[in-house]
Amino acid sequence: SWSADFIEGKGAGQIVLLHGPPGVGKTYTVGTTTCIAAWLERPLLSLTVADIGTVETSVEFELVKWFRLAEAWNAILLVDEADILLEQRKNRGLARNGLVSAFLRRMEYFRGMLFLTTNRVGQIDDAFMSRIHVAIGYESLTPEIRRKVWTSFFDKLERERADKIVIGENAKKYVLEDKGVQNINLNGREIRNALQTAITMAEHECLAKKKPSGSGLVFVEEGHFRRVLRLSEKFHTYITKIRMEDE
Repeated sequence: SWSADFIEGKGAGQIVLLHGPPGVGKTYTVGTTTCIAAWLERPLLSLTVADIGTVETSVEFELVKWFRLAEAWNAILLVDEADILLEQRKNRGLARNGLVSAFLRRMEYFRGMLFLTTNRVGQIDDAFMSRIHVAIGYESLTPEIRRKVWTSFFDKLERERADKIVIGENAKKYVLEDKGVQNINLNGREIRNALQTAITMAEHECLAKKKPSGSGLVFVEEGHFRRVLRLSEKFHTYITKIRMEDE
């Protein structure tokens, strides 16, 4: 494709930055079967800093390798939680500066579509700002969006495990309509974890009874969610208190 850059080989790729708090759908946007990679009918190559490394010399080698693979496969490339690669360079952090510089160099010559996700957009190095083609911000989930997330997980569970696990109607009503639950500022990942924990508790209780029902079903009731979400609420309250004290 045509590039407006006067230096041959530079600026031919498309760089998209997805930024916002954890668990609000940044990775989901790119990496699920219903999102960008699937919509474009292109493979997804998903990386984290662990795949790339944190030493400048090895980082360059790994970036060249992964970028070439993405170009050869015509893949969408996702670098998830790329904060350490995007962080502002400082006078005393020579090793960190080298890491950021290496990523900048290789990113400029990448000719494909690159998505970067970060939770700390305020700490991005200025040099990245002019290299990002599109920046999309995500906000914390509203109560209405959280209800939709819960519902999507319930629907997924019903599609995939209806013969094994049943969420009681009272349990669903509690999670979706209770004002106390709505006021807990859960993100999508925390909602997923709460559901999985409630299911695990129900499975454990079923085994402990030593008298499985004739249907073999595990029933997840309101009480399971109450216990899990009570702990989540206490944890959120504690974290908020600690942060206020630190300030």
